[in-house]
Amino acid sequence: MNPKKNTADIRIEPYDEFAGLYDGFMEHVPFEHWARYLLAVASEYFGNIPDQVCDLACGTGKIIYFLKPYIKKIYGLDGNMQMLKAAKKRSKEAKFYQGNLIGPMPFRKNQFQWMLCTHDSLNYITDPSDMALHFAEVNRILCPGGLYSTDIVTLQNIVRNFDGKSSIHTVSGRNFKWSNTYNRKTKKMLSTLEFLSGDKKTLVEEHYQRYYTVTEIKKIAEKAGFTLYLKNGDYNHKSISNGEILTNLHFIKS
Repeated sequence: MNPKKNTADIRIEPYDEFAGLYDGFMEHVPFEHWARYLLAVASEYFGNIPDQVCDLACGTGKIIYFLKPYIKKIYGLDGNMQMLKAAKKRSKEAKFYQGNLIGPMPFRKNQFQWMLCTHDSLNYITDPSDMALHFAEVNRILCPGGLYSTDIVTLQNIVRNFDGKSSIHTVSGRNFKWSNTYNRKTKKMLSTLEFLSGDKKTLVEEHYQRYYTVTEIKKIAEKAGFTLYLKNGDYNHKSISNGEILTNLHFIKS
C-alpha cells in the first residue's frame, strides 16, 4: 500500500484517526506490568498505595484500567477527545477531563498525592520553556511531599527504532503508514501517520516529540520545586542500561 498514490492529503489533528486504532496497535505494550511497577514505587515511597491518583496524557486509559482495582479514585486527563472516549468506555468509574500537559489543568491546588505521565508523553512537550510550565503546574496540583511518576524516551530508542524508518501497518482492517525523522540539531522527531480513507483521500497526522536528557528534565524539575527520588530503566527496578526504551523518573514535590 502506498497511501500517497493518487490521493489528496488532508491534515488532521494528532490522534484524531489513530485513536481508534491505538489499542490494537499497542497490544505489545505491557501496560499491566507498567502498572504493577508504578504501584510498587508508590507503595514503597508512601508506605501504602494512595487513595487517589491522576494520570496525565492518559490516552485510552490502559494504565488506569490496571490501576483501578487498587485505587479508590482515579482521574485522567488527555488532550484528544477520541482517546478520552475510549478511556471512559474502559473505566466508567474514573473521572476524565480534556486538557493539555502545559496547563492550566482543571484540578485544585494540592489536590493529589500521586500523579502519573507515562509512555513518553512528556516528550510531546517540544519546547523546554513549556516543559517548565508543565512542571510548575504539576507542582501546583501535587500535595507537599507528593510523588510525580513519569518517563522519557531514550536516544538509543529513537535512533535504533525510529529515525529514518518507515513501515506499513494493518489494524482492525485499516492500513496506515508510519514514517519517522529525527533532527539531531533540534532534538525533535517527526512521526507522520498516513491513513487511507474510504473516499481515497489520505488523512495525515503529524506527531512531534523532543528528546531530553535526564539531566535536562532534572534541572527543569528542580527549578519548579521537585527533587529526583528515583531513576530506573524501562519500568523495572534496575539501573539504566544501553538497551532501554524508556527511562523512569520519580520526582518529589519539596
